[in-house]
Amino acid sequence: MIGVIDISCMNGLTDECVFMVFLMAKYTEYNYAALKKEMIEGKFEEVELKILKLTAEGKTDEEIAKMINRSISNVKYHKSKIFEKLNVKNVKDCIYKATKMDLI
Repeated sequence: MIGVIDISCMNGLTDECVFMVFLMAKYTEYNYAALKKEMIEGKFEEVELKILKLTAEGKTDEEIAKMINRSISNVKYHKSKIFEKLNVKNVKDCIYKATKMDLI
């Protein structure tokens, strides 16, 4: 649909108009969420996504380090980068936000 829907009529909105506005809102919401997810996913390195998933599974930094063959300090570094990219301050918020964004 190209153009603008005039919703300023005096007699109220027709059912068709309400339905079109609803569909346009859903379409915009879906595309915005998909675009946002695509933009966010592009910011993460593969190792960061692995660490994020393992953290969500409840693994400790030591367990994660062993599983991905990295040092504990390297895991902590990547976790801090994940927190920064998601703009969170703790693991609970990190997992919540990553889940809402379909990263894990």
